Amino acid sequence: MKKFLILLLMASLPLSLAAQINVGNRIKSKVNQRANQKVDKAIDKALDSAEGKESKDPKNASSRGEADEGTPPEEGATATATPRKPAITSYSKFDFVPGTKVLFYDDLMSSRIGEFPDFWLTNGMGQTVRLDELPGQWLQLSKSSRYAPDKRFALPADYTVEFDLIMLGPEGHSLGQVDIRLVQLEEADKNPMAAWRFAETKATLNMGFNYSSFSITDNQSKVHNSFNNNVLYENRGTPMHVAIAVNGTRYRMWINEKKVFDIPQLLEKGAGRNMIFLDSHLAKEDPEYQVYLSNFRVAEGRPDMRKALAADGKFVTHGITFDSGSDKIKPESYGLIREIAAVLQEDPSLRIRIIGHTDSDGAAATNLDLSRRRAQAIKTALATEYSIAENRLETDGKGATLPIDSNDTAEGKANNRRAEFIKL
Repeated sequence: MKKFLILLLMASLPLSLAAQINVGNRIKSKVNQRANQKVDKAIDKALDSAEGKESKDPKNASSRGEADEGTPPEEGATATATPRKPAITSYSKFDFVPGTKVLFYDDLMSSRIGEFPDFWLTNGMGQTVRLDELPGQWLQLSKSSRYAPDKRFALPADYTVEFDLIMLGPEGHSLGQVDIRLVQLEEADKNPMAAWRFAETKATLNMGFNYSSFSITDNQSKVHNSFNNNVLYENRGTPMHVAIAVNGTRYRMWINEKKVFDIPQLLEKGAGRNMIFLDSHLAKEDPEYQVYLSNFRVAEGRPDMRKALAADGKFVTHGITFDSGSDKIKPESYGLIREIAAVLQEDPSLRIRIIGHTDSDGAAATNLDLSRRRAQAIKTALATEYSIAENRLETDGKGATLPIDSNDTAEGKANNRRAEFIKL
């Protein structure tokens, strides 16, 4: 009887568990270990049910605020990766500054495990997964596939693109490459994957067997910059933050705190872009060769705190971000904090009040407390990292009480999560 039940159960294991078993290999032994534990637990539960035994595993419910910035729809795939967290001091001279208004944001938390994410397009395959010991959910890319946000942007002269990237591959072997394409598509075309591209700028991130390299190609297929830089190889198997800033014809890219491109005349003048493609060219379709993507953000504008304070007496930014449910500032926020510190250093008489805001997810009291703690964290960073006197900085938090955008979309929530700097 038990043998029959085991066979029946194995034939009907959920897709989400299958996704867990096939998620990355740098961390392969732990993946298999945790997957086997879940399989054993599922088998035991089925056998207990068949024999009339009650399950003794209670379901735990937790109450969490905006902190989560999205709640996963079901428990699912996990794999193991322990990121080497960059020190904050290594970002203290980081000069990337995100755009002022979020146009597209997806942390994949609304997508179901084992399925292709809701707000993306592809001409190939892909699935949403979780990685053990890493927060959130990730899009697992497949070999020789193209991916794009399911949204046209009509990008202006100034905009930024950010996402988190993990590239896994065995030591001593080439993983392959990922292309990031900024594209101008024909407006009337309803299938971006097959659309004619009027203009295109392509950056290539290549992971070699013991090195990594970058190249960038303009609209005329001319390679403007190509060089070796081991930042990808040194961070293989750990999350990397990719940041791109376009200002007119100028194109800049950072991997974590390292700037890998700064080309003043790369893009053609007046040429718009309305789509972003990511192409995956993995060396093999194999569990050992994996690329994951998450926290994709596109924002327009170029923040200028000096002008904002002079004109309106306040500066509002969505570019200072935090770990989920925490007042811990993400390292990539330090480019903007550095600019804010520079404004304060230029005018020793300037005093400001920092006000934190959240989206509406979670309990009102939790969000209010979180917004206050995050404002205090910004004050602490300015004081400790840039020697701004604390008596020049006041803090407050409003939780979700003063939204500036809808809380019904991921982009709206991202815009509502913000910090205000009020001139006193």
